Amino acid sequence: LSLQGGKVFGGWQIGTGVVGDIGPVQVRSELVQFIALSSDPLPPPLQGDLVKDNIQGVIGLGHRFENSLSLDFEYFYNGAGDPHDLNAALVRMSFGSSLQMSRHLAALAARYEISPLVVGEMGAIVSLSDGSLQLQPLVIVSLTNEMDLIIGATLNFGQQPESHGGATADIKSEFGTYPTMFFAEWKYYF
Repeated sequence: LSLQGGKVFGGWQIGTGVVGDIGPVQVRSELVQFIALSSDPLPPPLQGDLVKDNIQGVIGLGHRFENSLSLDFEYFYNGAGDPHDLNAALVRMSFGSSLQMSRHLAALAARYEISPLVVGEMGAIVSLSDGSLQLQPLVIVSLTNEMDLIIGATLNFGQQPESHGGATADIKSEFGTYPTMFFAEWKYYF
């Protein structure tokens, strides 16, 4: 059980969290109330405040099976998200006053030890507000006791922004806004 409170960017935050096991399932939950002190307005032509009062909550379930498969599911309610004005939501997220643009999100993560030297992971986040999706496949290869090779990608699906000839685009979905990325990382421990 946890309790938290204090001043954060733009206001005050108070919240609580719970983590525990129900049989073989790990359960975690957090609920936070944010109270804005004052806020700058969003940049024109957007309307509204950069920071606003909101509630955020997450609930998650997880289980690790004997064969090394680990599954985790989470649902996130983001009261700071604005699915009806994703342009404003993107600005709020860029300034750190919101974690995501969408109001309702769900995620699934899977991890499996393919061999003692190779681990595969897959993460998926879906915006339940607009139906966009982000997939994050990852393979970790242990090359030696001191060296790992990580190969992965961030694949984004959803309606892409529309440009109307101006300096800004009209955002149509959370994950359709981001580019697809591929990467490789070499880690050496000494």
